[in-house]
Amino acid sequence: SEMSATNELSIEPARWQVGDDGELFAPLYGDVYASRSGAWGQALSVFVDGCELSSRWQSARCIRVLETGFGLGVNFLTTWASIKASHSKARLQYVAIEKHPFTVHDLRAALQMSRSTVPKSLAPLLDELIERLLAQWPPLISGFHSLPLDDQTTLTLVFGDVDSLLPSIHGCFDAFYLDGFAPDRNPAMWSLQTMQHLARIAAQGAIVTSWCVAGSVRRALHEVGFEVSK
Repeated sequence: SEMSATNELSIEPARWQVGDDGELFAPLYGDVYASRSGAWGQALSVFVDGCELSSRWQSARCIRVLETGFGLGVNFLTTWASIKASHSKARLQYVAIEKHPFTVHDLRAALQMSRSTVPKSLAPLLDELIERLLAQWPPLISGFHSLPLDDQTTLTLVFGDVDSLLPSIHGCFDAFYLDGFAPDRNPAMWSLQTMQHLARIAAQGAIVTSWCVAGSVRRALHEVGFEVSK
């Protein structure tokens, strides 16, 4: 029946709690989504700046980013706000794989809680962009959900397991944000197989960036052909 097909495709939403230090905590993985002090600043310094995007979208017609783990959408929202603040005419095509997405209600509440630490340079833009994202937030059904957020930016949310979904992703990506939970909590996100898929869809000169410096992850990236530096 149609009902049972829908049930098979629906996925378990993310849950979050507020930890003792005010961080947003994911009980399923025993790890944090965002520390009270750092998520937005990290999104800018580790991911947007780490992938050299500010210079890329001055010269490129289109920038394609793939993120493993969407979480609260902090990295995406920071990237979107940064390209708008730069007045670049480049298109942004952003793909994010997320096994446990938030319900729209929980996403709104979690983003509201973390807003106090937004970098001042992006704060004026972010309220509007958060509302646009929430207005198009898809149903929690596994598979690909393409959100044309504005004339410049398309976000494709891919709900499900990274192992089974990465083989279905094709194209040439300029930047990869590796931002899953820690390797000991969520090993599939950081496996050699995952890195092999990233190498397959990497454009010439693509940059991978992450907060994670685990030796196993560095070795896997090196093995598939990325130059690794800390």
